[in-house]
Amino acid sequence: MDGPLQPFVDALTQRMARAEVLHADETGFRVEGHTHWLHVLATEALTLYRVHDQRGREAMDARGVLPQFQGRLIHDCWGPYFQYDCLRELCNAHLLLNYKQL
Repeated sequence: MDGPLQPFVDALTQRMARAEVLHADETGFRVEGHTHWLHVLATEALTLYRVHDQRGREAMDARGVLPQFQGRLIHDCWGPYFQYDCLRELCNAHLLLNYKQL
């Protein structure tokens, strides 16, 4: 992504990479008949949304935050999140949702 918002996105990416706690999630949606993924990273005060045609590590690395993140990552227990060198906790809301579906 290049354009007038790029300096803002770069600054936001760096700030989120230095956060103490970061929440991560992704959700699929259709674009012209193909699945794309809305990747979300959030702190208490900041949120970064990015769309990618992949769900996994390639897409998460493309955002530029998680490869350099060293804080505590809160996520939904999806496998690729465990590949990052950071502390982690599982999201209770996701765990309860999956438990109810059993």
